Amino acid sequence: MFGWFQPHCPLGTQEKVWVESRMSWLASALGGQRMLEARVIEPTDEFFPDHYDHTPAAVQRIFARLLTYMQVDSARVGVVVRDDWTDRDPLGQYHQGQPSSIELNPSQLQDPESLVGTLVHELAHEILLGGVLLTENNEDLERLTDLLPAFLGLGIFCANSAFREKTLREGRFSWWSVHKQGYLPMRMHAYGLALFAFAREETLPRWAEHLRLDIREPMFKGLRFLEKTDDTTLDISGARRCDELRPLDDCVEHLGHKSPSFRLLALSCLAEHGPAAALAVEAVARLLHDRDPDIPIAAAHALASIGPDAAACIPELQSMLASRIDFQREHAAYALGAIGTNDAGVLDDLVGRLDDQDREVAGAAAFALGRCVPGNEQVARRLLPAFEEALCKCDYPRISLIAAALHATSADPRALVHEHIQHLGADIAEFADDSLNEAAGETKSAEGDAE
Repeated sequence: MFGWFQPHCPLGTQEKVWVESRMSWLASALGGQRMLEARVIEPTDEFFPDHYDHTPAAVQRIFARLLTYMQVDSARVGVVVRDDWTDRDPLGQYHQGQPSSIELNPSQLQDPESLVGTLVHELAHEILLGGVLLTENNEDLERLTDLLPAFLGLGIFCANSAFREKTLREGRFSWWSVHKQGYLPMRMHAYGLALFAFAREETLPRWAEHLRLDIREPMFKGLRFLEKTDDTTLDISGARRCDELRPLDDCVEHLGHKSPSFRLLALSCLAEHGPAAALAVEAVARLLHDRDPDIPIAAAHALASIGPDAAACIPELQSMLASRIDFQREHAAYALGAIGTNDAGVLDDLVGRLDDQDREVAGAAAFALGRCVPGNEQVARRLLPAFEEALCKCDYPRISLIAAALHATSADPRALVHEHIQHLGADIAEFADDSLNEAAGETKSAEGDAE
Protein backbone atom coordinates (compact mmCIF):
# COMPACT_ATOMS: atom_id res chain seq x y z
CA MET A 1 0.00 0.00 0.00
CA PHE A 2 2.97 2.31 0.60
CA GLY A 3 4.66 1.38 -2.68
CA TRP A 4 7.68 -0.01 -0.81
CA PHE A 5 7.74 -3.14 -2.92
CA GLN A 6 6.90 -1.54 -6.26
CA PRO A 7 9.13 -3.16 -8.92
CA HIS A 8 11.63 -0.90 -10.63
CA CYS A 9 13.07 -1.05 -14.10
CA PRO A 10 16.82 -1.86 -14.11
CA LEU A 11 17.39 0.93 -16.65
CA GLY A 12 17.02 4.68 -16.56
CA THR A 13 14.18 6.08 -18.66
CA GLN A 14 16.34 7.11 -21.60
CA GLU A 15 18.01 3.70 -21.94
CA LYS A 16 14.71 1.93 -21.35
CA VAL A 17 12.93 3.84 -24.10
CA TRP A 18 15.85 3.36 -26.50
CA VAL A 19 15.67 -0.43 -26.10
CA GLU A 20 11.87 -0.47 -26.40
CA SER A 21 11.71 1.88 -29.38
CA ARG A 22 14.45 0.01 -31.23
CA MET A 23 12.74 -3.34 -30.59
CA SER A 24 9.56 -1.72 -31.95
CA TRP A 25 11.54 -0.51 -34.97
CA LEU A 26 12.82 -4.02 -35.59
CA ALA A 27 9.26 -5.35 -35.37
CA SER A 28 8.21 -2.83 -37.98
CA ALA A 29 11.18 -3.56 -40.24
CA LEU A 30 11.28 -7.36 -39.93
CA GLY A 31 7.78 -8.20 -38.70
CA GLY A 32 6.71 -8.69 -35.11
CA GLN A 33 5.82 -12.33 -35.75
CA ARG A 34 9.46 -13.04 -36.41
CA MET A 35 10.22 -12.31 -32.76
CA LEU A 36 7.12 -14.00 -31.40
CA GLU A 37 7.79 -17.18 -33.35
CA ALA A 38 11.59 -17.17 -33.05
CA ARG A 39 13.25 -20.36 -31.87
CA VAL A 40 15.62 -19.49 -29.04
CA ILE A 41 19.09 -20.73 -29.92
CA GLU A 42 21.01 -22.04 -26.92
CA PRO A 43 24.68 -22.98 -26.40
CA THR A 44 23.94 -26.71 -26.36
CA ASP A 45 24.58 -29.77 -28.51
CA GLU A 46 20.99 -29.58 -29.72
CA PHE A 47 21.80 -26.43 -31.70
CA PHE A 48 25.53 -27.00 -32.30
CA PRO A 49 25.98 -30.79 -32.60
CA ASP A 50 29.14 -30.66 -34.74
CA HIS A 51 32.48 -31.52 -33.17
CA TYR A 52 34.38 -28.34 -32.38
CA ASP A 53 38.17 -28.61 -32.72
CA HIS A 54 39.18 -24.90 -32.81
CA THR A 55 39.89 -24.97 -36.55
CA PRO A 56 38.69 -22.73 -39.41
CA ALA A 57 36.70 -25.70 -40.70
CA ALA A 58 34.77 -25.82 -37.41
CA VAL A 59 34.11 -22.10 -37.76
CA GLN A 60 32.56 -22.72 -41.17
CA ARG A 61 30.26 -25.39 -39.70
CA ILE A 62 29.08 -23.05 -36.95
CA PHE A 63 28.66 -20.23 -39.46
CA ALA A 64 26.47 -22.41 -41.69
CA ARG A 65 24.14 -23.13 -38.76
CA LEU A 66 23.96 -19.45 -37.80
CA LEU A 67 22.99 -18.53 -41.36
CA THR A 68 20.02 -20.87 -41.04
CA TYR A 69 19.06 -19.65 -37.56
CA MET A 70 19.22 -15.98 -38.62
CA GLN A 71 17.54 -16.61 -41.99
CA VAL A 72 20.42 -15.21 -44.06
CA ASP A 73 21.04 -16.68 -47.52
CA SER A 74 24.49 -18.32 -47.67
CA ALA A 75 25.06 -16.66 -51.06
CA ARG A 76 24.93 -13.23 -49.41
CA VAL A 77 27.90 -13.50 -47.04
CA GLY A 78 30.92 -15.63 -46.17
CA VAL A 79 33.46 -15.81 -43.34
CA VAL A 80 37.25 -16.09 -43.30
CA VAL A 81 39.69 -16.41 -40.38
CA ARG A 82 42.46 -13.81 -40.65
CA ASP A 83 45.63 -15.65 -39.63
CA ASP A 84 47.61 -12.40 -39.89
CA TRP A 85 45.54 -10.66 -37.22
CA THR A 86 46.72 -10.27 -33.63
CA ASP A 87 45.00 -9.40 -30.34
CA ARG A 88 45.26 -5.74 -31.34
CA ASP A 89 42.98 -6.28 -34.33
CA PRO A 90 39.15 -6.44 -34.14
CA LEU A 91 37.43 -9.61 -32.99
CA GLY A 92 35.45 -9.53 -36.20
CA GLN A 93 34.83 -7.17 -39.09
CA TYR A 94 31.99 -6.95 -41.60
CA HIS A 95 32.48 -5.76 -45.19
CA GLN A 96 29.34 -5.01 -47.14
CA GLY A 97 29.31 -6.17 -50.75
CA GLN A 98 27.90 -8.65 -53.23
CA PRO A 99 28.60 -10.96 -51.57
CA SER A 100 29.49 -9.46 -48.20
CA SER A 101 32.32 -10.88 -46.11
CA ILE A 102 33.13 -11.34 -42.43
CA GLU A 103 36.73 -11.42 -41.21
CA LEU A 104 37.37 -13.19 -37.91
CA ASN A 105 40.23 -12.82 -35.46
CA PRO A 106 41.93 -16.22 -34.84
CA SER A 107 41.84 -15.51 -31.08
CA GLN A 108 38.10 -16.18 -31.23
CA LEU A 109 38.69 -19.84 -32.08
CA GLN A 110 39.73 -20.49 -28.47
CA ASP A 111 36.40 -19.28 -27.03
CA PRO A 112 33.45 -20.93 -28.83
CA GLU A 113 30.71 -18.89 -27.13
CA SER A 114 32.49 -15.61 -27.82
CA LEU A 115 33.07 -16.83 -31.38
CA VAL A 116 29.34 -17.37 -31.86
CA GLY A 117 28.59 -13.97 -30.31
CA THR A 118 30.98 -12.27 -32.75
CA LEU A 119 29.58 -14.09 -35.77
CA VAL A 120 26.00 -13.31 -34.71
CA HIS A 121 26.90 -9.62 -34.36
CA GLU A 122 28.51 -9.49 -37.81
CA LEU A 123 25.58 -11.35 -39.39
CA ALA A 124 23.29 -8.77 -37.78
CA HIS A 125 25.26 -6.21 -39.80
CA GLU A 126 24.38 -8.13 -42.94
CA ILE A 127 20.68 -8.09 -42.03
CA LEU A 128 20.67 -4.35 -41.30
CA LEU A 129 23.17 -3.04 -43.87
CA GLY A 130 23.03 -5.76 -46.52
CA GLY A 131 19.25 -5.71 -46.22
CA VAL A 132 19.32 -1.93 -46.72
CA LEU A 133 17.42 -1.27 -43.50
CA LEU A 134 20.09 1.14 -42.26
CA THR A 135 23.20 2.89 -43.54
CA GLU A 136 26.66 2.94 -41.96
CA ASN A 137 26.29 6.57 -40.82
CA ASN A 138 23.32 5.74 -38.59
CA GLU A 139 24.33 7.00 -35.15
CA ASP A 140 23.19 3.94 -33.20
CA LEU A 141 24.00 1.28 -35.81
CA GLU A 142 26.39 -0.71 -33.61
CA ARG A 143 24.12 -0.72 -30.56
CA LEU A 144 21.17 -1.79 -32.73
CA THR A 145 23.37 -4.51 -34.23
CA ASP A 146 23.99 -5.78 -30.70
CA LEU A 147 20.26 -5.69 -29.92
CA LEU A 148 19.02 -7.42 -33.08
CA PRO A 149 20.11 -10.94 -31.98
CA ALA A 150 17.82 -10.69 -28.93
CA PHE A 151 14.92 -9.96 -31.30
CA LEU A 152 15.84 -13.00 -33.42
CA GLY A 153 16.26 -15.45 -30.53
CA LEU A 154 20.08 -15.45 -30.41
CA GLY A 155 20.48 -12.88 -27.64
CA ILE A 156 22.10 -15.33 -25.21
CA PHE A 157 25.40 -15.27 -27.10
CA CYS A 158 25.77 -11.50 -27.50
CA ALA A 159 24.65 -10.88 -23.90
CA ASN A 160 27.09 -13.43 -22.46
CA SER A 161 29.90 -12.10 -24.67
CA ALA A 162 29.40 -8.47 -23.62
CA PHE A 163 31.84 -9.06 -20.76
CA ARG A 164 34.50 -11.76 -20.95
CA GLU A 165 37.03 -12.84 -18.35
CA LYS A 166 39.77 -15.43 -18.38
CA THR A 167 42.50 -16.75 -16.10
CA LEU A 168 45.99 -17.01 -17.58
CA ARG A 169 48.89 -19.02 -16.14
CA GLU A 170 52.61 -19.01 -16.87
CA GLY A 171 54.83 -21.15 -14.67
CA ARG A 172 53.97 -20.45 -11.05
CA PHE A 173 52.32 -17.15 -11.89
CA SER A 174 48.67 -16.65 -12.85
CA TRP A 175 46.53 -13.60 -13.54
CA TRP A 176 42.97 -12.71 -14.39
CA SER A 177 41.90 -10.44 -17.22
CA VAL A 178 38.59 -8.99 -18.34
CA HIS A 179 37.48 -7.12 -21.42
CA LYS A 180 34.30 -5.59 -22.77
CA GLN A 181 33.02 -6.92 -26.07
CA GLY A 182 30.43 -5.23 -28.23
CA TYR A 183 28.70 -1.86 -27.92
CA LEU A 184 25.60 -2.43 -25.80
CA PRO A 185 26.02 -2.41 -21.99
CA MET A 186 25.13 -5.62 -20.17
CA ARG A 187 22.14 -4.01 -18.47
CA MET A 188 20.65 -3.11 -21.88
CA HIS A 189 21.27 -6.62 -23.20
CA ALA A 190 19.41 -7.89 -20.13
CA TYR A 191 16.43 -5.60 -20.66
CA GLY A 192 16.27 -6.50 -24.37
CA LEU A 193 15.97 -10.14 -23.36
CA ALA A 194 13.31 -9.23 -20.77
CA LEU A 195 11.25 -7.50 -23.48
CA PHE A 196 11.70 -10.55 -25.71
CA ALA A 197 10.36 -12.85 -22.98
CA PHE A 198 7.56 -10.43 -21.99
CA ALA A 199 6.27 -10.06 -25.56
CA ARG A 200 6.21 -13.86 -25.89
CA GLU A 201 4.46 -14.24 -22.49
CA GLU A 202 7.33 -16.32 -21.10
CA THR A 203 7.14 -15.92 -17.33
CA LEU A 204 10.01 -18.29 -16.49
CA PRO A 205 11.95 -18.77 -19.75
CA ARG A 206 13.93 -21.98 -19.57
CA TRP A 207 16.63 -20.56 -21.84
CA ALA A 208 17.59 -18.05 -19.13
CA GLU A 209 19.61 -20.76 -17.38
CA HIS A 210 22.28 -20.29 -20.05
CA LEU A 211 22.77 -16.60 -19.23
CA ARG A 212 25.61 -15.35 -17.08
CA LEU A 213 24.39 -14.59 -13.57
CA ASP A 214 25.10 -10.87 -14.02
CA ILE A 215 22.83 -10.91 -17.08
CA ARG A 216 20.21 -13.30 -15.73
CA GLU A 217 19.42 -11.35 -12.56
CA PRO A 218 18.74 -7.97 -14.24
CA MET A 219 16.86 -9.80 -17.02
CA PHE A 220 14.44 -11.31 -14.48
CA LYS A 221 14.23 -7.99 -12.64
CA GLY A 222 13.20 -6.32 -15.89
CA LEU A 223 10.74 -9.09 -16.67
CA ARG A 224 9.10 -8.82 -13.22
CA PHE A 225 8.85 -5.04 -13.70
CA LEU A 226 7.13 -5.46 -17.07
CA GLU A 227 4.73 -8.12 -15.76
CA LYS A 228 3.72 -6.07 -12.71
CA THR A 229 3.43 -2.65 -14.35
CA ASP A 230 2.88 -3.28 -18.08
CA ASP A 231 4.87 -0.03 -18.42
CA THR A 232 6.46 -0.32 -21.85
CA THR A 233 6.33 1.57 -25.12
CA LEU A 234 7.12 -1.65 -27.04
CA ASP A 235 4.90 -2.06 -30.10
CA ILE A 236 5.35 -5.26 -32.08
CA SER A 237 2.25 -4.84 -34.21
CA GLY A 238 4.23 -3.35 -37.09
CA ALA A 239 1.29 -1.04 -37.82
CA ARG A 240 3.61 1.94 -38.32
CA ARG A 241 6.40 1.74 -40.88
CA CYS A 242 9.89 1.88 -39.37
CA ASP A 243 10.60 5.20 -41.18
CA GLU A 244 7.20 6.79 -40.43
CA LEU A 245 6.86 9.71 -38.01
CA ARG A 246 4.31 9.47 -35.24
CA PRO A 247 1.43 11.94 -35.76
CA LEU A 248 2.02 15.27 -34.04
CA ASP A 249 -1.28 15.13 -32.15
CA ASP A 250 -0.37 11.69 -30.80
CA CYS A 251 2.96 13.03 -29.51
CA VAL A 252 1.36 16.02 -27.81
CA GLU A 253 -1.27 13.83 -26.15
CA HIS A 254 1.40 11.58 -24.60
CA LEU A 255 3.34 14.50 -23.09
CA GLY A 256 1.00 14.22 -20.10
CA HIS A 257 1.18 10.41 -19.78
CA LYS A 258 1.70 9.06 -16.25
CA SER A 259 4.61 6.91 -17.43
CA PRO A 260 7.93 8.73 -17.93
CA SER A 261 8.68 6.29 -20.75
CA PHE A 262 5.73 7.55 -22.79
CA ARG A 263 6.57 11.18 -21.98
CA LEU A 264 10.16 10.72 -23.14
CA LEU A 265 9.13 8.90 -26.30
CA ALA A 266 6.66 11.69 -27.08
CA LEU A 267 9.42 14.28 -26.67
CA SER A 268 11.75 12.32 -28.94
CA CYS A 269 9.06 12.12 -31.61
CA LEU A 270 8.31 15.82 -31.30
CA ALA A 271 12.00 16.55 -31.87
CA GLU A 272 11.77 14.64 -35.16
CA HIS A 273 8.96 16.98 -36.26
CA GLY A 274 11.24 19.99 -35.73
CA PRO A 275 9.72 23.50 -36.07
CA ALA A 276 6.31 21.97 -36.85
CA ALA A 277 6.10 21.03 -33.15
CA ALA A 278 6.00 24.71 -32.10
CA LEU A 279 2.35 24.31 -31.06
CA ALA A 280 3.53 22.11 -28.18
CA VAL A 281 6.14 24.51 -26.73
CA GLU A 282 4.15 25.27 -23.58
CA ALA A 283 3.59 21.58 -22.79
CA VAL A 284 7.25 20.76 -23.51
CA ALA A 285 8.40 23.60 -21.26
CA ARG A 286 6.55 22.07 -18.30
CA LEU A 287 8.61 18.91 -18.72
CA LEU A 288 11.82 20.86 -18.15
CA HIS A 289 10.87 20.46 -14.45
CA ASP A 290 9.97 16.77 -14.59
CA ARG A 291 11.08 14.66 -11.63
CA ASP A 292 12.58 12.00 -13.86
CA PRO A 293 16.12 13.27 -14.63
CA ASP A 294 16.02 12.08 -18.26
CA ILE A 295 12.83 13.97 -19.15
CA PRO A 296 14.24 17.55 -18.92
CA ILE A 297 17.09 16.48 -21.21
CA ALA A 298 14.63 15.20 -23.82
CA ALA A 299 12.51 18.36 -23.38
CA ALA A 300 15.54 20.60 -24.01
CA HIS A 301 16.39 18.55 -27.10
CA ALA A 302 12.82 18.98 -28.41
CA LEU A 303 12.96 22.74 -27.84
CA ALA A 304 16.29 22.88 -29.69
CA SER A 305 14.67 21.10 -32.65
CA ILE A 306 11.77 23.56 -32.64
CA GLY A 307 14.27 26.44 -32.76
CA PRO A 308 13.46 30.17 -32.53
CA ASP A 309 9.74 29.53 -32.01
CA ALA A 310 10.66 28.15 -28.57
CA ALA A 311 12.03 31.52 -27.41
CA ALA A 312 9.48 31.74 -24.58
CA CYS A 313 11.40 28.92 -22.83
CA ILE A 314 14.74 30.77 -22.70
CA PRO A 315 14.43 31.76 -19.00
CA GLU A 316 13.71 28.18 -17.98
CA LEU A 317 16.59 26.85 -20.08
CA GLN A 318 18.83 29.47 -18.51
CA SER A 319 17.97 28.21 -15.04
CA MET A 320 18.62 24.66 -16.26
CA LEU A 321 22.23 25.71 -16.94
CA ALA A 322 22.71 25.56 -13.17
CA SER A 323 21.51 21.95 -12.87
CA ARG A 324 23.68 19.52 -10.93
CA ILE A 325 23.20 16.98 -13.75
CA ASP A 326 25.82 17.34 -16.49
CA PHE A 327 23.57 16.18 -19.33
CA GLN A 328 20.89 18.70 -18.35
CA ARG A 329 23.38 21.59 -18.43
CA GLU A 330 24.74 20.38 -21.77
CA HIS A 331 21.33 20.12 -23.45
CA ALA A 332 20.18 23.43 -21.99
CA ALA A 333 23.20 25.12 -23.58
CA TYR A 334 22.61 23.48 -26.96
CA ALA A 335 18.93 24.44 -26.84
CA LEU A 336 19.79 28.07 -26.09
CA GLY A 337 22.14 28.09 -29.06
CA ALA A 338 19.56 26.52 -31.37
CA ILE A 339 16.83 28.94 -30.26
CA GLY A 340 19.12 31.99 -30.28
CA THR A 341 19.26 34.88 -27.84
CA ASN A 342 21.33 38.01 -27.20
CA ASP A 343 20.12 38.45 -23.63
CA ALA A 344 23.12 39.68 -21.61
CA GLY A 345 22.31 37.50 -18.62
CA VAL A 346 22.08 34.35 -20.73
CA LEU A 347 25.35 35.19 -22.50
CA ASP A 348 27.06 35.71 -19.13
CA ASP A 349 25.85 32.30 -17.95
CA LEU A 350 27.05 30.63 -21.16
CA VAL A 351 30.48 32.26 -20.84
CA GLY A 352 30.60 30.98 -17.26
CA ARG A 353 29.93 27.46 -18.51
CA LEU A 354 33.05 27.59 -20.70
CA ASP A 355 34.91 26.59 -17.52
CA ASP A 356 32.45 23.85 -16.62
CA GLN A 357 34.04 20.76 -15.07
CA ASP A 358 32.32 18.66 -17.71
CA ARG A 359 33.95 19.30 -21.08
CA GLU A 360 30.78 18.39 -23.00
CA VAL A 361 28.97 21.20 -21.18
CA ALA A 362 31.83 23.59 -21.95
CA GLY A 363 31.68 22.59 -25.62
CA ALA A 364 27.92 23.08 -25.72
CA ALA A 365 28.32 26.55 -24.22
CA ALA A 366 30.88 27.45 -26.91
CA PHE A 367 28.51 26.19 -29.60
CA ALA A 368 25.65 28.24 -28.14
CA LEU A 369 27.69 31.43 -27.99
CA GLY A 370 28.69 31.00 -31.62
CA ARG A 371 25.05 30.58 -32.62
CA CYS A 372 23.53 33.26 -30.39
CA VAL A 373 25.74 36.24 -31.19
CA PRO A 374 27.36 35.86 -34.62
CA GLY A 375 29.80 38.67 -35.38
CA ASN A 376 29.98 39.85 -31.75
CA GLU A 377 33.67 40.64 -31.19
CA GLN A 378 33.12 41.24 -27.49
CA VAL A 379 31.84 37.71 -27.01
CA ALA A 380 34.71 36.38 -29.15
CA ARG A 381 37.19 37.95 -26.70
CA ARG A 382 35.43 36.23 -23.82
CA LEU A 383 36.04 32.90 -25.55
CA LEU A 384 39.81 33.39 -25.62
CA PRO A 385 40.71 32.23 -22.05
CA ALA A 386 38.79 28.99 -22.57
CA PHE A 387 40.45 28.49 -25.96
CA GLU A 388 43.89 29.04 -24.44
CA GLU A 389 43.20 26.51 -21.68
CA ALA A 390 41.90 23.93 -24.18
CA LEU A 391 45.01 24.39 -26.35
CA CYS A 392 47.37 23.94 -23.40
CA LYS A 393 45.54 20.80 -22.27
CA CYS A 394 45.22 19.44 -25.84
CA ASP A 395 41.48 19.05 -25.24
CA TYR A 396 40.64 18.43 -28.90
CA PRO A 397 36.82 18.24 -28.75
CA ARG A 398 36.66 21.49 -26.78
CA ILE A 399 39.26 23.13 -29.06
CA SER A 400 37.14 22.28 -32.10
CA LEU A 401 33.92 23.70 -30.64
CA ILE A 402 35.50 26.91 -29.35
CA ALA A 403 37.36 27.43 -32.63
CA ALA A 404 34.04 27.16 -34.49
CA ALA A 405 32.52 29.68 -32.07
CA LEU A 406 35.43 32.07 -32.65
CA HIS A 407 34.83 31.89 -36.40
CA ALA A 408 31.17 32.71 -35.79
CA THR A 409 31.79 35.65 -33.48
CA SER A 410 34.96 37.27 -34.88
CA ALA A 411 35.76 38.73 -38.29
CA ASP A 412 39.43 37.79 -37.85
CA PRO A 413 39.73 34.99 -35.25
CA ARG A 414 43.36 34.25 -36.14
CA ALA A 415 44.53 37.77 -35.33
CA LEU A 416 42.44 37.80 -32.15
CA VAL A 417 43.88 34.50 -30.95
CA HIS A 418 47.49 35.42 -31.78
CA GLU A 419 47.14 38.63 -29.81
CA HIS A 420 45.90 36.68 -26.79
CA ILE A 421 48.39 33.77 -26.81
CA GLN A 422 51.55 35.50 -28.06
CA HIS A 423 53.22 34.79 -24.69
CA LEU A 424 52.84 31.01 -25.19
CA GLY A 425 55.32 30.65 -28.06
CA ALA A 426 55.36 29.58 -31.70
CA ASP A 427 54.30 25.94 -31.16
CA ILE A 428 51.02 26.87 -29.46
CA ALA A 429 50.41 29.58 -32.07
CA GLU A 430 50.84 27.00 -34.85
CA PHE A 431 48.54 24.59 -33.00
CA ALA A 432 45.94 27.36 -32.73
CA ASP A 433 46.22 28.13 -36.46
CA ASP A 434 45.75 24.49 -37.39
CA SER A 435 42.69 24.24 -35.13
CA LEU A 436 41.14 27.41 -36.54
CA ASN A 437 41.79 26.30 -40.13
CA GLU A 438 40.24 22.91 -39.44
CA ALA A 439 37.18 24.53 -37.85
CA ALA A 440 36.83 26.87 -40.81
CA GLY A 441 36.85 23.90 -43.20
CA GLU A 442 34.21 22.08 -41.17
CA THR A 443 32.05 25.21 -41.05
CA LYS A 444 32.18 25.62 -44.84
CA SER A 445 31.39 21.94 -45.31
CA ALA A 446 28.37 22.20 -42.99
CA GLU A 447 27.14 25.28 -44.82
CA GLY A 448 27.47 23.45 -48.13
CA ASP A 449 25.47 20.49 -46.79
CA ALA A 450 22.76 22.88 -45.54
CA GLU A 451 22.44 24.42 -49.02
